[in-house]
Amino acid sequence: MTKNIKTLFAMTAVVAILISCEERAEKKAENADEKVQDAQDDLKEAENDAEAAREEYRQYQLENENRMSQYDLTIAELKEEANKADSKTKVEYNKRIGELEERNNGLKAKMKSFQYDGKDKWQEFQREFEHDMDDLGKSLKEFTVDNKK
Repeated sequence: MTKNIKTLFAMTAVVAILISCEERAEKKAENADEKVQDAQDDLKEAENDAEAAREEYRQYQLENENRMSQYDLTIAELKEEANKADSKTKVEYNKRIGELEERNNGLKAKMKSFQYDGKDKWQEFQREFEHDMDDLGKSLKEFTVDNKK
């Protein structure tokens, strides 16, 4: 009988251990499922953020391409005016117009070559690009004001 009791206790202990292991395995599986779900949620959020950033860039690019096209028109008008000027003034105007045209073409190339590499880089690019665009616009405006004096 003592042997039977010992065997019963041993079997009970084994069953208790198995149940405990099963509960731990279920908890680990639940935790793993939660981690997978969290990772999927994070991935979805990152994908949404990336798409929003791409759309923001496309919109920004379109707006600035329009500005640069306007600058092209202004430069073409300046070239026409320069052709009407006397030869000494014409040389000076063409030199200055060439510099403005180079700056505009440089901005086009800069916009085309930009690669999104995170929000900080994007904001830095926008800041610098806006500054350069505004500076070119100001130079074009001042050029036409100088010509009319």
